[in-house]
Amino acid sequence: GPEPGVADVFPAPGSVVAARRVAVSFFLTAPIDPARIEPGAVLAVGSLSGEIAGAVEWMPDERLLRFLPERDFRPGETVTVTLDLEAVESVGGRSGSGRASTSFTVP
Repeated sequence: GPEPGVADVFPAPGSVVAARRVAVSFFLTAPIDPARIEPGAVLAVGSLSGEIAGAVEWMPDERLLRFLPERDFRPGETVTVTLDLEAVESVGGRSGSGRASTSFTVP
């Protein structure tokens, strides 16, 4: 099967997010094996608060890999969330390549 790539991401790059905490969703081009998501596949960093821990979940019906932050973002910071495609594998055992990221601002 095809290697996993990212077709879209929410929140979109450059967007302004009113919520203090928002799940970040990567829409993948191929289904992945949830047992083969490496720790650290998703890295979230706030410009004011530094690295943001969180949980990663795979939603097969929507083909969404979601990052759920464990704490609120700080007002005025820019949050960058990056998915390392080499750290996930498709159901067929193929890892992706490169990275996909989004940055959004919290007013």
